[in-house]
Amino acid sequence: MADPIKSAFLPGVAVGLGIGLGLAIFAPGVVAAVAASARPLAKKGIKMSMEAMERGRENMGEAGEMAEDFFAEIKAEIMEERRQEAAAAEAAAEAVEKAGKAASAEA
Repeated sequence: MADPIKSAFLPGVAVGLGIGLGLAIFAPGVVAAVAASARPLAKKGIKMSMEAMERGRENMGEAGEMAEDFFAEIKAEIMEERRQEAAAAEAAAEAVEKAGKAASAEA
């Protein structure tokens, strides 16, 4: 009678060796074929990524310029409001001074 361990082990070894030899023989051709078709795809993907990154840089630059213009406009408005407030305060001070002089002249 055959040993059950050998009868279960030997077919598995034979299948494993067959698969291993088949891969060893055919793998270089498969890898070369896959690499040949994958290279253009990889180049195209990298090219698209680089183009998208460049567009992103341009868009960020434009957004930065818009933000700078926006802040400059707000700063100019603030400065104009302060100038108007200072002019109004000066006019009020002059009015008080004139009123004080008129009151002291009447007295």
